[in-house]
Amino acid sequence: MALPCSESKAGHAREKEIYDTLRSAGARAVGFMVDDEAESNLCEFKLGGSSISVPIAIADYEKAWLKENPQSSRSHSSLNEHRAKARELKERAAWAVMAASIRAQIAMIANRSVTYR
Repeated sequence: MALPCSESKAGHAREKEIYDTLRSAGARAVGFMVDDEAESNLCEFKLGGSSISVPIAIADYEKAWLKENPQSSRSHSSLNEHRAKARELKERAAWAVMAASIRAQIAMIANRSVTYR
């Protein structure tokens, strides 16, 4: 079974997509943070008078991808190149997961399924 978002191509470019989604929903003070040490991304914004944080932890994604796609003698890349690819995919997946999470939350707010207070 493929890892979620392993085919994502957008990566950090999703920041604009997330920003536009939040702005169209009326969010203010939108900001992003990438914490390399904790291996997580964070989006914070204000919506309807509430400050909202959406953290995405991605620490184990790289390990899971490497386990699912082991480097072998048939690979056309070195071990270092293979690991670099895993790190790149981890970053792209983090942004894809964050974009999907925020779209889902905004949809729930728009349908009044949830509120932030």
